[in-house]
Amino acid sequence: MKLTPDTEAYSTWLNPPAPIYMNFYFFDVTNAQQFTQNSTVRPHVRQIGPYVYREVRNKSDVEFINDGTTLRYRQQKWFVFDAKRSCGSENDTFTHINIPLVVSRTYQASSHACVSFLTYWWKSLYFAKQLCYDILSVCLSLFAFSALVLFLPSVL
Repeated sequence: MKLTPDTEAYSTWLNPPAPIYMNFYFFDVTNAQQFTQNSTVRPHVRQIGPYVYREVRNKSDVEFINDGTTLRYRQQKWFVFDAKRSCGSENDTFTHINIPLVVSRTYQASSHACVSFLTYWWKSLYFAKQLCYDILSVCLSLFAFSALVLFLPSVL
């Protein structure tokens, strides 16, 4: 199928009619304080979500090159929070495991240097309480940036 400006296929490619949604879920640790204070307590988690974002794409600088056999364009991608489809707001908070700290702690445990001294202090930092927006803004920025990386070679 040839993609030319006068076809319906081109119009659909330029402005897709179907919306794209991304659903995000989190695991909220409900007993983080009890876990850090009692070594026999296991963390309890509950799933929260979805937090829904609509993906918006804008194609610009569209041009046909190589006698119309190649299409070159720039694409911007961003995400808009959809409150109606979401279970809550971007200002909801949740407690999650501080994965970088836990991983580094596990790695350092094999060295045995100062581990016993820091164990209690680090355990209190195993969890972080954050806004959904703070976590999702990083994730969505990575999704948007990946579009630039994927399409950058075709722009050059």
